[in-house]
Amino acid sequence: MGHLADLLVNAGHNVTVFIPEMDNIEETGTKLAQKIIKMKGLFNVVEQITNFDAFNEEISSYSARRSEDEGMVIYCESILKKKEELEILKNSNFDLAFSNMIDYCLQGIIKYLGIEKQIWISTGPLPEGPLWFLGIPLPLSISPLLQQTTMLGPRMNMMERATNIWQFALSCYSVIQTLRKENELFRSYISPDFPSLDKVLAEVDLAFVYNDEFLDPALPTLPKVISIGGLGIKPANYSINNLGIKLVKAIESSKKGTIIFSMGSITDTKFFNKEKWQNILKAFSYFEEYSFIVKISAGDKFTQEYTKNMPNIHLFEWFPQSDLLGM
Repeated sequence: MGHLADLLVNAGHNVTVFIPEMDNIEETGTKLAQKIIKMKGLFNVVEQITNFDAFNEEISSYSARRSEDEGMVIYCESILKKKEELEILKNSNFDLAFSNMIDYCLQGIIKYLGIEKQIWISTGPLPEGPLWFLGIPLPLSISPLLQQTTMLGPRMNMMERATNIWQFALSCYSVIQTLRKENELFRSYISPDFPSLDKVLAEVDLAFVYNDEFLDPALPTLPKVISIGGLGIKPANYSINNLGIKLVKAIESSKKGTIIFSMGSITDTKFFNKEKWQNILKAFSYFEEYSFIVKISAGDKFTQEYTKNMPNIHLFEWFPQSDLLGM
């Protein structure tokens, strides 16, 4: 989203970035936006979402989904309670709004702000909920969902297809429950006549998807769905000078090679199961002839303390991945 904001600024637009904080993260993602408005003191939905064992295979993806959805409903309410802050945005008379597909609440807020045009953004493949609202059919016999059946691929046997249909039914139920609760919130905090969110979502003008259509599962699509994978990525200009002294020393300290281990920027390593995370780090330490560059979350004191006597493990809260992999 930050890259997109910067591209719009470079194109001559006046851009305001509104961040209703899910977590106490200081980064905004943008370097050029003319104005950044943060709404603080909201429900910490990130802690709600990550408050389970990420390595526990017995956890139902549906249970995790419901926990996330319940957290987003509470998060939505905490935003709507700050109506005075929303009024500041409403008086700005924006022409266009971008919002993430992570939840449906923001589309309702955009409607309340009186912004006539809005673009929905997905940072990965389109989930089944947005597909439904965008009017895109989902052939369940060949298209696995983004839940437990996501790894099946397009060639499913009868049992796998039945599982896929069951997962779709669970997903629909979850979406309906979330919409029902969030509709109640808008009619309580905004107006008893506030339109149903499913109607608001159906009016979205465009959907931008950060993906590569040649890598995603085959799906029907519409002209309003536009793939923007790679948008904002700068031309390759790999240089060891971009790595920093600490990172270069970590690479040069290895005898046989360097291994990068990252669970992605959105994953908070502070919430990992301590025992299983220790086992992974301990396994890394046995390969003494290799350097392990491990990405951790800011403030992860546990990992820092546990690996202080493991010289081949080097911890970073961030590293220039393109430069590192391009060397």
